[in-house]
Amino acid sequence: MKLSELIRNIEIKKSVIPDADIDISSVCFDSRKAVKGAMFVAQKGTKSDGHAYISSVIENGSSAILCEDLPSEI
Repeated sequence: MKLSELIRNIEIKKSVIPDADIDISSVCFDSRKAVKGAMFVAQKGTKSDGHAYISSVIENGSSAILCEDLPSEI
């Protein structure tokens, strides 16, 4: 499915989307499963904050990241 289709009904406040026509093969909340083709959803949890793993999922080749707080290094 195209990224543009996945985020169609999401209110985007700020974005860094170079190409919304990329294919997304899976959506994951676990950074260990964020690989090429995956969209990682960084969410704040009770024990950990998914935003802390954004650098890792970028290194692992994740194709897209959906987050509440845009990291300063982007």
